[in-house]
Amino acid sequence: MTQTTLIPSTTAPPDVSVVVTLAQLHIHDAHDRTRYDLDKLAGLTLQVVERNLDKWQPVTAALSQPANGKAAQYRIISGHRRWLARILAYAVLEWAKLPQHQERTEGGIDLPFVRDLLIEIVQTLTGQTQAEGMVVQTILSAESVHAAISQLLQLYGDHEIIIAQFTGSAKAQMLALQAANSNREDPDPLGLARSYQAAYEAGATPAEIARHSGVHTEYVFNHLALTQISAEIATAISDGKLHIGIARQLARYENPLQAGLTNFVLLSLAPNGVAITISGLKQVAKRFKKWNGLQAPLTATPRQSQRNVARVLAALWQKAVEGNVVHAWTAAVQMAAASNAGADYLNEPWLDSAKTAAWFAALDTQRKYRDADNNLNWQTIVTDLLLPVSCETCPIGKLLRQSLQSDIGEGRDGATGIPCRLHAAGEHGKCLHGYAPNDSLQVPVPFDWATHTGVERENGGYVVKSEEALQQAWQIQQQLEAETEQATSAESDAPAASQAVEVKRTQIEPMPDGSIQAVSVAANSPVIATAASPEPVPEKSATPERDSKTQARIRQFMESVAAQTSTHPFATPCATCRHKLDSSPVKSRENAPHCAWAKGSRSLSFTQLEPTEKDTSFTSIPVCRQYAPKSEWRDLIPTHIGDCTLPRTWLTTQILELIGQMSSGRARVYGGHTAKIAQYPLEFLTGRPMGSSETHANWFKDRFQEEQGNLSDGQMMTLFIWIMAERRRLQQQSFLLPTNGSATQFVRVQEKAVNKFGKEKPNA
Repeated sequence: MTQTTLIPSTTAPPDVSVVVTLAQLHIHDAHDRTRYDLDKLAGLTLQVVERNLDKWQPVTAALSQPANGKAAQYRIISGHRRWLARILAYAVLEWAKLPQHQERTEGGIDLPFVRDLLIEIVQTLTGQTQAEGMVVQTILSAESVHAAISQLLQLYGDHEIIIAQFTGSAKAQMLALQAANSNREDPDPLGLARSYQAAYEAGATPAEIARHSGVHTEYVFNHLALTQISAEIATAISDGKLHIGIARQLARYENPLQAGLTNFVLLSLAPNGVAITISGLKQVAKRFKKWNGLQAPLTATPRQSQRNVARVLAALWQKAVEGNVVHAWTAAVQMAAASNAGADYLNEPWLDSAKTAAWFAALDTQRKYRDADNNLNWQTIVTDLLLPVSCETCPIGKLLRQSLQSDIGEGRDGATGIPCRLHAAGEHGKCLHGYAPNDSLQVPVPFDWATHTGVERENGGYVVKSEEALQQAWQIQQQLEAETEQATSAESDAPAASQAVEVKRTQIEPMPDGSIQAVSVAANSPVIATAASPEPVPEKSATPERDSKTQARIRQFMESVAAQTSTHPFATPCATCRHKLDSSPVKSRENAPHCAWAKGSRSLSFTQLEPTEKDTSFTSIPVCRQYAPKSEWRDLIPTHIGDCTLPRTWLTTQILELIGQMSSGRARVYGGHTAKIAQYPLEFLTGRPMGSSETHANWFKDRFQEEQGNLSDGQMMTLFIWIMAERRRLQQQSFLLPTNGSATQFVRVQEKAVNKFGKEKPNA
């Protein structure tokens, strides 16, 4: 049988009774009340009025300052409210004798009289009024009560009282005080926090405080945390608006993060807000475990524009921290809370335009970087925040100012484009695509630069990775366009040359009278024409250049999709294609289609996805098999919202295996302008190579390996469903085409090669 051993007490029992005056007693440093219940204090005061203090329950106090020729001073360990009631009772007895109160006390002093009198005493002696909030819901603040008591002691402080003197260390005093006040019916969280903190500073451990107070150790920890957080949160907890565990969570963090979390919690207490829970605060705070603010990435991002946006956000964050660090971290906490919805706003927000805009909205309080419509003003942003970048040191800015038909930047102007390809160097100063000194170079170039020396394929496109390679590739493109221009000019001059041959058949000879005659060299006709001057050759009327066969087919397709409003993922709109240009790719033919494929004679393929059922409302989708999307896969592939989900590892393996099978066992589409069209899986995601030395084989596999890390599980599921449809399409069979973005609704279609596209009603 196990014997239970009591834990030895660390407090010494009172060992002597002492007669002291009321003025010699003082509130202990570990006193645990910040407010008083008016009714309970009035009731205790009435008891003292009627029967004085019971000798069997004396006030216990510890000597804090020996006499040394003056009155000794004591700090109250137990009986704090009884000491207050004794002082108030003297005041009640005296004030009850006043003429204005005699009518109410003819039958004796009762509780309502004492209650009203306490309010009057506190208000009169402290100069406060009820309108100022001194009395709220029958609760008196400790400050107002103690202020009134200090004045009453000037009147009644000489009255004597018998106390039990406590002997023991400061730590023992604290634990004894808490033991005396523990487990009362009206615990005061803020008072307990102050008391526990005093005991802790005196050397008591939280476990010791808990044992002597009869509470759990976690209870002590939670209350100790109240002394380490803002007064607003502590008051809200004391008022019951927040769980006390919120204090424990906030106390784990240092400023300025704690200040940001505090503001976040306070916002949840707004009239229309929802008070934050402990788990909710934990989830938000957890995101800051390794977060040190917005910092530009140390390694290269996939795009130079993303790297520069990271620099911009890092500079914006630094300006916000220098201006108001608490506001900056409050904004960060808001971004962390927004991340709970699924999108991570804290890590790499420069990879997503919506996240970038959200950070500017949170930090740009003066709206310096937004226009009247709340859109980001990138020109101002780049000028003020993108400090390391300059046209003077950027390799792109060092290129010749000549603008090519197929040039870097695709004709995009302004800070978000590459303005130096359209304007004089330095006119815009810098852009989001610019390079700072020592930046690793990876400049995207148009698809028709694919075969130029120094151009490499990467991430579904083409890039150059050195300044020398950039200069060389640009010069090759410049030379090719010059040669094309010369050849086109020679072709345009051919009819004029033919007409010159015909003129040589007529000989112009002067006549004696000064006139001239034109004689046919062929001499097949005896007619001789005379005139004062030769007849001018009629000028050829200005007519638009006729499209080549290639250009005509491209124009037909562009016209067919111009009215399309469908956003079906399998569609190939020109507006989102890398090959779409702002001007003609042929200088001598300004009316040529604005498509990179419209230059020269190229092999083109166009198909159409047609519904097999006549009564369907789904109209055909024209497909350009040269299409190369500008966006990344994470922006092109919708998230599957159905119930069916499969393990990601299995999906990855199956997708690669299916792609391998489809790449080796393709069918061909017959009909239309091109007799045979070799098919490849999901061309609308990968694009078609423009270089004659490249093929589509393995393009999807390579791109998939680059992109899959950025896809969610739902997007992987959508991609798998698409591939199952593509499997039948590549076998030249009808297949179920997803008709909505989440790939949960389908229509049966078949792919057909076409030569000419008609204008059809766009899909709904």
